[in-house]
Amino acid sequence: MTGAQKTKFMSWLQSRDVRPECIACGASEWEPGEIISGAVHTPGALTIGGPTVPMAQLACRHCAAVLLFAAVPIGLLD
Repeated sequence: MTGAQKTKFMSWLQSRDVRPECIACGASEWEPGEIISGAVHTPGALTIGGPTVPMAQLACRHCAAVLLFAAVPIGLLD
């Protein structure tokens, strides 16, 4: 994620009053990570080159647990 994307992501979270508590350790200090792309699951099939869902990572600074948010609705990608 670029610096501008990280700023936009953190601003978006703040504008929606998202203040997650880590489900693994209970901490509430987070760091934006990378934008990753997960494949869309189709029951009984593996499609190479199929549709993907870009997700923005939010990592716990204490234990490194990761939350995922859809990157496109946030405006991090076109």
